[in-house]
Amino acid sequence: MGNTSKDQKVYKIKYTLNLLPTATYTNGVCLKVNELMDSLVESNEFAIFDSKIVKDFYDFHWNSYAKHMHYFGAVLHFAYVALFTIYVNEVYLHRRYKDRIDMCWLMLICIIFPLINDSLQLKN
Repeated sequence: MGNTSKDQKVYKIKYTLNLLPTATYTNGVCLKVNELMDSLVESNEFAIFDSKIVKDFYDFHWNSYAKHMHYFGAVLHFAYVALFTIYVNEVYLHRRYKDRIDMCWLMLICIIFPLINDSLQLKN
């Protein structure tokens, strides 16, 4: 008789990646994160994302870099929406024009950061 699915054993691989954080750093500067992310994405082994070191690695980068940038962008976005709402309320509904130039400048300042940030991401 041939091999059937009952006769075959499935072995699961448990990943231990204790050198992962040091693999992306050179002289204290994180240089190879994109290469690491590409390798993780192209892997067919989804269990690797459940390993403690990969979770710790993502948490470290989120807490060190990404969280502050995203929160700052969110604050600017909410400020822009609030300023735009006030601008529309004052200028179009109540016809008060005295502070419209100042509000336009504040809205422009709130738009500059996302414009520069998105342009740099597009370039990369």
